[in-house]
Amino acid sequence: MVAGSFNTAENIDMNAAPIEGAIQDGDLVSMRHNSTSTYLYTESTFTAPMSGKYHEMSAVSVNSTEAKHPNIMWVVEIVNPEKRMKDGRIHPLGTPIRLRNAVSGCVLLSTGERLDKDWGWGQSEIACEKDGKMGDEHLWTIERHVNKNMKATNLGQHMSSSFLRDFAVLNRQMWLTNNALIPDHDKHNVLESDPLTWPFMVYPMRMVGWDDRSIKYLEVGNPLLWWGSAVACLAFPLQVLYLLVCWKRGTLGNRWRGGELREYLEGALILWGGWALHYLPFFLMGRVTYLHHYLPALYFGILFLAYQVYFVSTWYLGERSIRKVVYGSIVLVVFVFWWFSPLTYGWDKPIKQLRGMQWASSWPVYEDRFEL
Repeated sequence: MVAGSFNTAENIDMNAAPIEGAIQDGDLVSMRHNSTSTYLYTESTFTAPMSGKYHEMSAVSVNSTEAKHPNIMWVVEIVNPEKRMKDGRIHPLGTPIRLRNAVSGCVLLSTGERLDKDWGWGQSEIACEKDGKMGDEHLWTIERHVNKNMKATNLGQHMSSSFLRDFAVLNRQMWLTNNALIPDHDKHNVLESDPLTWPFMVYPMRMVGWDDRSIKYLEVGNPLLWWGSAVACLAFPLQVLYLLVCWKRGTLGNRWRGGELREYLEGALILWGGWALHYLPFFLMGRVTYLHHYLPALYFGILFLAYQVYFVSTWYLGERSIRKVVYGSIVLVVFVFWWFSPLTYGWDKPIKQLRGMQWASSWPVYEDRFEL
């Protein structure tokens, strides 16, 4: 086989034996899917099913007549490899490559579209672009290479790294990956929940099977802390608005003299801001969401609840009454934690033996009304 330019390859002998040695820049390769015994194949007469503007990608059996067509051949193009891997060869993770079809010259890419869930299982659409600006969507890397005849090596010795670049790349990939996990709104999933339901813990998550012989775990928090922090956080914007109106009208009273209002708001805004910044972005995401995604926001919410209890107590109660409120709150919170501890640490008996756990009708403690 002789590789021509990177636009097309010439003089392809489909009956020739594979070239020995490592794959290098400009080599011709075919990609075989071992599970189905098929080759990756493109046909310029058909367009990609979802994007509609690229050549369609398909697979042909290794025993079919199409498997003898040069359309299964791809030219390897190395693009900006790691500094320590610039030897013209393909290395796992460190060598980005483009794959250009040997016949049509189109370049393999991920379009960013999702295939139909009924026949494509919601996977990413792969297509082949004839003309267009080359970007990251055209780049591919080999994640893993297994060869018993080669010694294992530490890739870290061959790759240079930049903290800022890696930080930007990893966060971008996490964002893209998370948004690719699209929920199926046509059916109920007992694990998923909408961010709108998190502050009041509307749908705790069953972690395992729920038969009498299984150890049962329910992702349920302490309702007093969960609901109390939700009320405090959701009511805070109205509280701030009320205080600002009173301040503007000069009706705050002696309680807020000497900069006390500013001191209170500075601390409250930090804690409330931590809750909001960890919670509100989930409304912008299209990905699947679960109750445990709220836990970082809940951490700030509980701190904010304690902050509010402290300041409200000092405004309206004496020192002796404040101690009663603090000690009473601690006892109550610890008791509720103990009450729900069987579901937190695991309950291996029939769930009906646990009484008084159904604090909300939507909780799937004894039965799940959505379960099939």
